[in-house]
Amino acid sequence: MKKTEIILGALIIFGILLFVLNFPFGAIIAILSLVTLSGFYFYFSFALLNGVKFHEMFRKESFRGIPGVRIFATIGAGIGFSIIVLGILFKIFKWPFANQNLLIGGGITSVILVVSLIKLWLGKKEVYGGILLRSVVLGVVCCLLFLMPSSILMQLKYRDYPNYVETLKELDADPDNVLLQEKERQEYNRINGIR
Repeated sequence: MKKTEIILGALIIFGILLFVLNFPFGAIIAILSLVTLSGFYFYFSFALLNGVKFHEMFRKESFRGIPGVRIFATIGAGIGFSIIVLGILFKIFKWPFANQNLLIGGGITSVILVVSLIKLWLGKKEVYGGILLRSVVLGVVCCLLFLMPSSILMQLKYRDYPNYVETLKELDADPDNVLLQEKERQEYNRINGIR
């Protein structure tokens, strides 16, 4: 299952690069891989984070020797990771509630990070090293995206259209301004040849 996680991560990076560089299907690749990774963490974290292989995950014997508390902790970690991945998706595409998802997922993941550090310090390295690595990577990405203005990726994507970029900056500063929303819509339609 770790290979699946690595493949999805590579597809996410590839899709985001294609999206920002205006290549076809970049948005589709990014969206599908981010949603898949989010679902992967949400539904399979109890197995992935405990080192249980996919084909053994539905066998009761696979979880012998794993305390129930650790299974619940890995489920909580998976939920936190899943929310962060959705926050990344929402932030990249400028969808509503991106920062809220990043904040909630980051909060859950920071608790998981502290618990993992304590467990590692106490000498329980079996599972908590992988959880710590994922927490750090997703936590750093979460913090960077949370602090980054939502229009930066769009500025890269639409760098050849300065009027649209300027409108995006204005709209980012005043998101509730109806006139700016209409202006942004008109500029976007102009770029895409829609009347």
